[in-house]
Amino acid sequence: MNNILLSTSSVSIPGGAGPGFITQLTGIVEQIAGWALIIAPSIALVLLVIGGIKYMNANDKHKRDEVIDRFKNIFIGLVIVFSAVQIINFVLKMFS
Repeated sequence: MNNILLSTSSVSIPGGAGPGFITQLTGIVEQIAGWALIIAPSIALVLLVIGGIKYMNANDKHKRDEVIDRFKNIFIGLVIVFSAVQIINFVLKMFS
């Protein structure tokens, strides 16, 4: 009979490295967060310009109040996007 030699060895993962799919996943998440920081302010700027034009052309107080509410919603959306990106960066730094 043939003798089979079984050996065990330890596998170590250097700090900051991990399985390939986790490294790829963190790269994808970082790219999405980066794009969010570019796209969200661009969309907000366009919406603010459109809202400003609507505000200047609004004759009713009701229409002006609607535009002011839209401005508030745009700024709240920007705060949410920036906060989400900061949270994502914090979590990625904690796990890397």
